[in-house]
Amino acid sequence: MFNRALISVSDKSQLDVLCKGLGELSPHCQLLSTGGTATQLREAGFTPEEISNYTGFPECFAGRVKTLHPKIHGGILYRRGTDESDARKAGILPIDLVVVNLYPFQQTYLSGEGDLTEMIDIGGPTLLRAAAKNCESVIVLCDPADYEDFLERAKADKLDMDYRKYLQAKVFSHTASYDAAIAAALTDDPYPEQLILSFKRKNTLRYGENPHQSGAVYQQDFWPGGLANYKLHWGKELSYNNLLDASASLLPLSGAKRPVCCVVKHAAPCGLAQAENNVTALEMAWEGDPISAFGSVVSFSHPVELPEAEILRKKFVEVIVAPGYSPEALEKLKEKPSLRLVEIADAAGRRPQAYRQNLVLQEGLALCQQPDKADQIQHQLVTDTKHGAPPAELIKFALNAVRCLKSNAICLVRSVDGAFQTLGMGGGQPNRVQALKIAVNNAREHFGEEALQEALLASDAFFPFPDSIEAAASAGIPYVVSPSGSVKDGEVKEAAQKLGVSLSFVDHRLFRH
Repeated sequence: MFNRALISVSDKSQLDVLCKGLGELSPHCQLLSTGGTATQLREAGFTPEEISNYTGFPECFAGRVKTLHPKIHGGILYRRGTDESDARKAGILPIDLVVVNLYPFQQTYLSGEGDLTEMIDIGGPTLLRAAAKNCESVIVLCDPADYEDFLERAKADKLDMDYRKYLQAKVFSHTASYDAAIAAALTDDPYPEQLILSFKRKNTLRYGENPHQSGAVYQQDFWPGGLANYKLHWGKELSYNNLLDASASLLPLSGAKRPVCCVVKHAAPCGLAQAENNVTALEMAWEGDPISAFGSVVSFSHPVELPEAEILRKKFVEVIVAPGYSPEALEKLKEKPSLRLVEIADAAGRRPQAYRQNLVLQEGLALCQQPDKADQIQHQLVTDTKHGAPPAELIKFALNAVRCLKSNAICLVRSVDGAFQTLGMGGGQPNRVQALKIAVNNAREHFGEEALQEALLASDAFFPFPDSIEAAASAGIPYVVSPSGSVKDGEVKEAAQKLGVSLSFVDHRLFRH
């Protein structure tokens, strides 16, 4: 079936399986190979011929030139049934199978070790592209995961054009992704003129936002951790909406030194708390809006232990997201068959500049911006009232919470025995006063009127008029923190002073559109 096969791979997994099966299919198939691949084949009992012997041209330039030769590329590219005369004149023999995968450029980049230039494969992509171009006559394999399927199909004589086209498309996806990684790694421009990003399908989803829509999830290259590399410990696969909610739940957890718990419903936090332990953080976050928390996604900044697992087992939660689970917690939570348990890893690591941006893909557009970080924000008290300035850590917590809501956004928070929790959140409203009313009503409903007397109100953007300050004062809220920058800042400050509201201005807007 195969007279000649060229095998030259960096990833040598399953190589013995492939060659054993190939020997059974075509006992007289000549194996052409290079360097390390040839050595491994010999160690496995096969007898490959070095490409340099086959071409009569030695490897040179420290291995930079090995397979770039007419006898190789002619044997791959010539059209069977059309170019035989030219092949005979040139002494070209057909190569029927090409098995190649590429130098580990991305892994070398992520490790921070090794010479990146020498990890730019030249011969490999050329071999793959040549074989894929001539897929009518040549089978091309670039992924060890395809070896067993190839052998089964070959034994059943089912190497039809549909299968060959599948392998052809896979090759060009593979080489395109490889080139995208190189292009990204070799520039420090965060917004290159040509943005070439690569994503690999992680799963096909049961459906999209609604059951009549299909969907899939892709993992972006150079993202070794975070939600992109999630591990599902328990439960059925995550849905499109689960992933949106999980992503939203992680926004306020970044860089948390003390345990933080976030409860999310419909891609917006409805409860957030920071405390000395997961149990307290969970109880306080859930208390923020127990009605909305029904059927929510709950995330933790610290690993989940048995005590909080005991609490969650008694609640209806769709997904739990955490950086780890104790064995006891996993055992307890697995008693709920419909619950999904997701583990995420630290997303820190080397990443090209273009891959460090927040990316939104929509209708043929890619919008990119640098990530927003709440710890960069400075605040300053601008009024002199009996309340004085709120604690700096409470301000930080409030700003971190409000930046995770859709604009216009208002968040009410308080401190309880050194822990912080949200009292009410209002986001995604056409005006800020409406968002304030929603947050205040939520606080009244779940905590009572007295909770407002100790609340800090955070706004994601400046107040264009004093009306929000007036509404806050009317509700009895003593502290307000807001970005400055409005032409009405003076009037807002004057209203706060007059009404006895402690007002602090911050130097960053926190819009999340």
